[in-house]
Amino acid sequence: MIYIVTLLACLFISINSYAAKCCFCEIGDLPASQQSFFKMGCNMWLKTQKNCDVKAVVPQNANYADMNLSCRNGEMSVGYVGHWESSYQTVNYLQRSIVPAIKNHNVSVQVNNTACRSMSAPDDVFKFVKGLALPTGKSLSVVGNQVLSVGKWDILLGSSINFIAGASSNKDSVQYPSCKSFKDRPCMQQIQQNESAVCIAGNKKQTQLTCCGVEEMSMGESSQMQLKFVWTEKLNCSNRNY
Repeated sequence: MIYIVTLLACLFISINSYAAKCCFCEIGDLPASQQSFFKMGCNMWLKTQKNCDVKAVVPQNANYADMNLSCRNGEMSVGYVGHWESSYQTVNYLQRSIVPAIKNHNVSVQVNNTACRSMSAPDDVFKFVKGLALPTGKSLSVVGNQVLSVGKWDILLGSSINFIAGASSNKDSVQYPSCKSFKDRPCMQQIQQNESAVCIAGNKKQTQLTCCGVEEMSMGESSQMQLKFVWTEKLNCSNRNY
């Protein structure tokens, strides 16, 4: 009899401790003509999410707080594909859409904003996230791009095109990427020329890299100097035009 009671108690605890996961991706609302592309990007992002009991594409600024979520007491992963303006917009978004969801459903939330400049001022997002009074055991983390980006199309154009940064309630500082992932790797001249972002070098020092042209010798019979656009220190940027 004692064995049966113990077994039932363990079963009850395991059922109630199960943490479900909801995965949502928001599509930008403007311009309307690009929403089909945003939805395509969201579907690509959702495919990268693991262990989700729910996967859905939702409108921008979805009201998660009033949804009947299966992941109550668990966790929620939220992606965004569309256009963005700045970290100021990110803070407003977190305050309006994400924080109420955390408190109403007792969930931890991870936000991955693939749009431009959602982490243009990472310190501002970090200060907001660290200042929150979250439910016990719950957390909020945010990842976004410091500069202009190509959204989910980095799958085709290369991971170094999106220069990210992160802020988490579980960390003591902004989470900048390793410079190894960006230094001397391609950036996009058309949209990122002279854009600068922060990364962490091997000496654990914050380093600013800029998208600019550096001189290199072209290959072939008529070898000549040409510009190759990469993330590098400002002092390496060429002042010459070709």
